[in-house]
This record gives sequence, structure tokens and C-alpha cells, in this order.
Amino acid sequence: SFIKDIRRRHSNNTNQWYRFNDTSVEEIQLTEQMLEEECFGGTFRVQKDNHNNSNEERTRFWNAYILIYQCIEPSKLLPPPSNFNRLSSRNHHISRRNQRDSLSQLADLVVQSEHNDLFQIKKSLIPSRVLACVKDENLEFLKNRDTYCEDYFRFIYNLSNICFDEIIYETNNIQSTNMNISSYKLCTKLALNFLFNTHLRTHRRLRKNTLDDWVQLLSRLFQKNSLSCKIFYDLLFENEENRLKLYLLDCPIYEIRQIFERICENILQSSYIHDDQMKNIELFIEQLIILLDKSVVEQIKHSQAYFELIYSYANMNQISIEYLIKLNTFPRLMKFLLGDYIDNRRWNSGQAKEFGIIHEIISIITLHVYSMNKNPSAEYLEIQNEINIYISGQWTNRYLKEICYAFQEVSTTQLVQTLKLMETLAKDNEQFSEQLIRNILLSISQAHTNDLKSLFKLLNNILLIEDSFQTKRLQLAFEGNTEFTTKDSSQNFNGLYSLIQTSIETEQRRAYQTVKFLITLSNKNSVCREYFSSTATQWEAAINWLKQQMQTSWQLSPSQNISNEDNDARSFQRTRSAQFTLEQAQSLLQLKTAIPSGNILNDSLANESMESTDNHSQSLSQLACIETE
Repeated sequence: SFIKDIRRRHSNNTNQWYRFNDTSVEEIQLTEQMLEEECFGGTFRVQKDNHNNSNEERTRFWNAYILIYQCIEPSKLLPPPSNFNRLSSRNHHISRRNQRDSLSQLADLVVQSEHNDLFQIKKSLIPSRVLACVKDENLEFLKNRDTYCEDYFRFIYNLSNICFDEIIYETNNIQSTNMNISSYKLCTKLALNFLFNTHLRTHRRLRKNTLDDWVQLLSRLFQKNSLSCKIFYDLLFENEENRLKLYLLDCPIYEIRQIFERICENILQSSYIHDDQMKNIELFIEQLIILLDKSVVEQIKHSQAYFELIYSYANMNQISIEYLIKLNTFPRLMKFLLGDYIDNRRWNSGQAKEFGIIHEIISIITLHVYSMNKNPSAEYLEIQNEINIYISGQWTNRYLKEICYAFQEVSTTQLVQTLKLMETLAKDNEQFSEQLIRNILLSISQAHTNDLKSLFKLLNNILLIEDSFQTKRLQLAFEGNTEFTTKDSSQNFNGLYSLIQTSIETEQRRAYQTVKFLITLSNKNSVCREYFSSTATQWEAAINWLKQQMQTSWQLSPSQNISNEDNDARSFQRTRSAQFTLEQAQSLLQLKTAIPSGNILNDSLANESMESTDNHSQSLSQLACIETE
């Protein structure tokens, strides 16, 4: 910074300049050349080499602004000084100028400004057009201020509910019936128009917890009278505006989308009670499914309520599933889920977390079609051919990959029908079982260790299917398929035995969870137990590794909530579950050694086998009492 001392406090020179740096202050002679070099940036040249006359052009990265504040008439800005005496702590007087407080100075400034017309605006700064709009909005607010309040909302609700009050009409039955119908009609119109045009468009603070009451009121109206259902459908389709798209997808407020979905679910359930609403149901569902082609893709973040409505409709009855099949819902859902490219995933994991309900809808439709195999119609044969494209055709591998992604990203409690579908398709189907197991094993080897539990549950259900291929599935899952039966080597894959060996050194938690799955599966039925007993040499080394891990020097801390299935550590953790897994594994190995190679059993071997079986059962009962991971 360059500062000029114009008051000559430190020098008698009236043109003395000072350079203020971070650590020093020095006197300078501010010439025109120095001013140009120091304060205006630009470029300059320096000699590049002492032995060479070439110059290099460089940019000045410094510049400066010179601002000079000079008081022209100090007497008008500062009050006249006055001296006063003040008693100090040392009992001597110090004179100083009396300074006025800030409030009095501000008051004087305001008074002076008013006299000078400083705050008087002769012309409005707001354009007349904008001022007119503001005035109209203020008048509209004053007119409707009593409408947007809780008392008025409660009044409309009570008025819409008046048709359910017990009123004794002193008229004949025909007149009473007509009055009831008219009452339901008026109450339904009032409730729907107020809800869609006012209540759902207000601030959340005004809605509070009243939306559930409105949903229950409309549900009672729909169930009580067919005319109420017709009024809703007429309101929904009365103009070109697609209210389904507006309230299920375009609406940015999650609460309103969920409320509208509940209202639509109630109207569909009530419409099946009344026989005269089938055409309205079909029109409603047709417009709903059409949104899958484009609108749902554009509003994927807001699509949860939309798919919940389709899921609720699919679970109503067989008629609803058949109508979904008629509208080509299955291929539309598959195209939405998988996209147009067979090699690339359409949606990322963050988006796919909400797609568990889509898998459920697909599974419901597929299971229904396969249940009609005994008497298939031409329509069912056509949809079955479309389903086979994803079950046994070119899109099978892509669809099964998406299933494995779903079990990693979505809770298994939300994939009940999907799990049932996989079991149905794998039963007595060796080719599909092999493709499914290959994709599951690939996901187990690549997924995060916190996501393995759901994948093992899927594999567990597939391996426990009791049919002629159960042993074959066990061999594929644990030993893999390394036979070059086809020219495509991608069909070959390693099993869980190989995964355990490779994970012991790198990812111990993955190895432990695989061992635990093996031991747990061996206790499910005799086929699994016999298979693991016959292949004990392939997993015995893993049990020795687990035993070595459990015999480390540090002690188990029961107070710490440590698990090998849902923490971020890569190394193995000693837990109670791991201890009981080791005990079960050792018991299984003892059973294997107790079985003789011949067909004749002597008494001693039989007794040892029975004793080990008792110990094994005792360990199982103890394990049931301990909370597993």
C-alpha cells in the first residue's frame, strides 16, 4: 500500500509517500515510472540468461488502487469541542472533548434530512403495472384470509361429513332415499373440490394431521354410494389435464403424492363393490399404465407412490391382474427396469433402492401366468412367450443380474414375491438354476461384505428346493462349473469353496460369512448334510483357519456390539456367533469321520456317531438361544 502524509505528521515534506508492507514501512519517492510499474499491472521483460541477450516477457501479478479521503469542511461534520473534567482513579483531572451519543446524532441527521427533502419521493420507484398486481393480490388475500385457516378447514370437513349423521326424516322411504342420494352427492362434490382445489394446495402448516381424516371420509363415501365413485372419476377425467400425472408424479410434495395414492386405492377397491363402475376402473388403469412409457421415466424421483398404486391394484383380485396383463404391463415394466441396452444397467444403485416394488409387480404377474399353464388361452400363450424372453431367452442373464442387484440394495422383506418367483422358476429347471446360481456367486464375490446376507438368503432358498436337481445345485454353488462343455468360457465359474480359499488372505469377513453359510445350510436337511460330509476335504482347511482365528491372544469383549456381517472392518472379528459356528463345523467333521467306508457298522462306531449327533443337537439348541449376527 502507498500512503501519502498530507498532514505532515512525520515529515515536513508535503509530497512524502510511504510504502506499507506486511513487515515494514519505508519512505519512497513516488515517481511516474514507479507508479506505472507498481500500480497498474501489465507485463515486463527480464533477461533470461546472463550469457544470452534474450529477454522473457512476464506478467505483473500486483496492482493497486489509490484512494484519497480528504475532509473539505471539518467544522460541518464534527460538533464543536468542549472540555470537561473527570476524576480519575489517581485523583487527577484529565480534560477531553465531550462527544455526543450516537442516538442524538442520528436524530439530528433525520431532522436535517427531512428539512432537505431527502426522504420525500416525488415519483414512485415501483412500476405502475407491478404496483397494480401487488394491490390486486393484497385485495384477494384480504377477501380470502378467512378461507385459509384451520377453523374453515374443519368447518368444510364437518359439512362434508353431514351425510353420515343420523337424521330421522318424517317422510316416506322413497323421499328419504332420494334425500340420502342427494346428500351423498353434495358431500362428495364438496369434499373432492375442496380437497383438490384448496386443501392440497395450501401450506403444510395448515394441513397438519387432517389429511388422514379426509382419506377416511372419502373412503366411506366411495363404499357407501356408487354415485360418489362416479363423481370422483368424472372429476379426474373432466378436462385435458391429467390429474393422475399431476398428483402422482409431477407433485413435488411427497405427502400429497402418498395421500392421492391412498385415495386412488380406496376408489379402486370401492369400485369393485359396485358393479356399474367397471368401465371407469378400466379407463383409470389404462391411463395409469400409459404413464410408464414416458412420464414415469422423466419423474423417476417421484415415482414411488405411482408404483405403490399399481402394486395395490395387482393384489386386489385376479381380474385386476388379468387386466394388467391385457395392457401389456409386464413388457412395459421390463423395458422401464432394464432399458434398451442388454449390457448396461439403466438405473444406478441410488435410484434402484426404490425399485423393490417393481420387482414384486413383475413377480406377481409372472406367477399368475405360470399358474395358468394347465388351461392356457391364446392371450396367455402370447404373454408367456414375452416372459420367456427374460426367463429362458437372450435377456435372462441381464434380468438375473438385476435380481441380484435388488437383493443387495433392497430389504428382503420387500422381495417376498420375487424370492417366490425365483424358487418357482428354478424348480425342476437345471438350465435356469445354473444361470441363477452363476449370477448369485458373481454378486457374492463382488458385493460389499455388508450386502452378503441377503444374497446368501437368496442362495439358501434356491439350494433347499427339493427336486431331482438339488444335489446338482449344491455342486454348482460350492464346486462351481469349470467343465468346458461349450465354446463360451464365460459360462464357467468358480464355487464357494474357491471363494473361501481366495478370501482368507484378502477379505476374512467374506470368507467367514461363506463358512457360516455352509455350516448353517448343512443343518437344514439331510441332502445338504450328506453333500458336505462327502466333500469335507475341500472345506476342512477353512475350519482350521477359523479355529486359528478364534484362538488369538486377545479376549472376546461381550460389551462391544461387533459383527462380521454389518461392520466396515475387512478383518475377521471374534464374536459369539463365530464361536458357535466353529463348534458346529467341528461337530460336522466328527460326523464325517464317524461314518465308515463299508456298509457294516460296529457297535463302537455307532455309539460314537450317536454321541456326536447328540453333541451336535445340543450345540444347535444352544445356538438358538443366542442372538445371531
